[in-house]
Amino acid sequence: MLSINNVLNRRSFLVGATLIFAPIYFTPASVLLKNAKDMGYDVKMMGCDGMDGILGVEGFDTSLAEGLLLMTPFSADDEKNADFVNAYKDKYGDTPDQFAADAYDGARSAVKHLIDLGHRRIGYITGDERLASAKDRHRAYVDTMAQQGLGRDASLIVKGDFTQKRGFEGTMKLLSLADPPTAIFAANDLSAFGAIAAIHESGLRVPDDISVVGFDDIPTAAQFYPALTTVRQPIHQIGRAAVNTLLARIAGIEPASPQVILPTELILRASTAPCRTRVFDTR
Repeated sequence: MLSINNVLNRRSFLVGATLIFAPIYFTPASVLLKNAKDMGYDVKMMGCDGMDGILGVEGFDTSLAEGLLLMTPFSADDEKNADFVNAYKDKYGDTPDQFAADAYDGARSAVKHLIDLGHRRIGYITGDERLASAKDRHRAYVDTMAQQGLGRDASLIVKGDFTQKRGFEGTMKLLSLADPPTAIFAANDLSAFGAIAAIHESGLRVPDDISVVGFDDIPTAAQFYPALTTVRQPIHQIGRAAVNTLLARIAGIEPASPQVILPTELILRASTAPCRTRVFDTR
């Protein structure tokens, strides 16, 4: 509820926020709520169901809001990529401050980890490649394989969309190859969960037969069986940076940079192991 002083000063102390219903966005949303409350702001939040849900932001009434945080992979322009979190001070459509993790370097470290374990046949399950972050992860996979002298094999790259279902289907396709991979890098953790389910359903074991690496380090990654080796995005830091920058702009303080790219961290768990010669046939 607005106080009399807020109304008289024509300040709403309200921040609008939109997010997609996906595990990777829940943490920055909670950070937003806490930090905004600590600074005396209320938050009006709208959830989007699915990757295209952000189109609904055009119907989201933020007329009283002093700023908007967009926690989705797309802007309202369906062809325009957005970073992980985008902050708008005045109105939606202006050039935002942008906050994200270094997707390219994170993916590079994941593929390099598998190569260091002796894997040479490494499958890749892509993300939704309408997104810049998904394209960065794909590019890092291709570049790292080439830099390590491993030729590009198009059959090792299967199309995904960041869902567990497509991770499962893509892995089944990889396992049907005459020379299947000994390791799989998935563009996110949900895809990796699908990959592990497919491997188990095929009568194989992770990591004994096939190693799997994900990306994001969502909370369930550590509880999954086997615990997932993955690339951790600095979600808390991204959320804090976005909220603090937006509130600083509202207060008239210019940020040091309109774009913040934070480093990732490879988290080693139980889903990866050294490559060993296989004697099974999954066809």
